Amino acid sequence: MDANTDAQRTARHLGLSRNTVRAHLRAAEHLLSRDLLTTGSGIHDLVHALHITGLQPVD
Repeated sequence: MDANTDAQRTARHLGLSRNTVRAHLRAAEHLLSRDLLTTGSGIHDLVHALHITGLQPVD
């Protein structure tokens, strides 16, 4: 979320390959039934859900 759905930027931040990040996001997409690799409603739903649970602060 901090990388604004940019898998390459996320990979650099986490010290992982871009393909690894994309694979994890695809797995999460399947489990959550949400699109997380583009800037659509899926990522916004996730941000709000994490904020509600207290797991992700909203700036």
